[in-house]
Amino acid sequence: MCEAILIFVLSVLPVPLENVDCPPINYVPPEEMPVPGASGVYDLGTGEITIDASLPHDRKEITLAHELVHWLVDQTGQNPACRAEEAIAYYVGLVYTTTELDDDSPYNKLLTGRIDLGNPLDVVQYVALMADKSCSATGN
Repeated sequence: MCEAILIFVLSVLPVPLENVDCPPINYVPPEEMPVPGASGVYDLGTGEITIDASLPHDRKEITLAHELVHWLVDQTGQNPACRAEEAIAYYVGLVYTTTELDDDSPYNKLLTGRIDLGNPLDVVQYVALMADKSCSATGN
C-alpha cells in the first residue's frame, strides 16, 4: 500500500527526490500511539510512521498519505513552519480522498459533505483550519 500512496504523493508535490523507498511503517492499537488520539505520527528521530491500526482502511490510506508528506519534507532537509507543512499534508490527504478513494467511501462522503471541493476558498479554509488545529495542539 505504501508504494502506491508514495507515488501519488510525489505526483502531487514538487519534491526534488528520486528513487525513494517507503519509510518503516508501524500499525499499532490506539492505546500504543505515540501521541494519544492521533491517527498517525511521523517520528523525526527514527524516521518511522506509526498509524492507528483500528482505523478503517480508507482512513489508514489517507493518514499514510498525510504522514508521508511529513516524511518527504524531512527527506528534503527543509524546515517549513508547522502550519505550512500541516496545510500541505492536509491538502494531499484531501486530494487523495477525492481522487483515489471510491465515492462510496465513508470518509469521502463525510469530507465532501463538509466542504465544496469545487470552491477553492472552501479547500483553503479547510486545510488552514486543520493545520491550525494540529499545530495549536502541539504548541507550534
